[in-house]
Amino acid sequence: MAYLKWLLVIVLALVGYHWWQKHRDLLVTDGASHAAGSTGFVWMPQPVGTSPYQVLIFAPRNCPSAAAQRARELSRELAARDVPHAQLEEANFDLDSAEGAAAVKRVMEGAVPIVIVHGRAKANPSLDDVLTEYEAARR
Repeated sequence: MAYLKWLLVIVLALVGYHWWQKHRDLLVTDGASHAAGSTGFVWMPQPVGTSPYQVLIFAPRNCPSAAAQRARELSRELAARDVPHAQLEEANFDLDSAEGAAAVKRVMEGAVPIVIVHGRAKANPSLDDVLTEYEAARR
């Protein structure tokens, strides 16, 4: 009988751990952080396979458009300031809620470059906005 109790405890612990892994991003961020901050960045799910500790810049590579040039300039400025970042052309999101899907759609339909800083995103932010958001995320 004691064996069954221990087995039940282990199963419940594993189920709880699995649930936590799936929902931790929503639990860690409170409702206030979903709203736009002073820089205009809003909550958005982290793209699959990316580090939340890097600034992510989404824009087409090798494109002569003004938007792509803004993205490259932003990347150069972040590199000059030793801010970890990556420039990406596409992303995949693990969307298990309507709220997450709506957030991705709202931001990704904005002007390029799209920038994500520790789970908060903005379309076409200024360098100052990105640096302010990055420093706030580090605290």
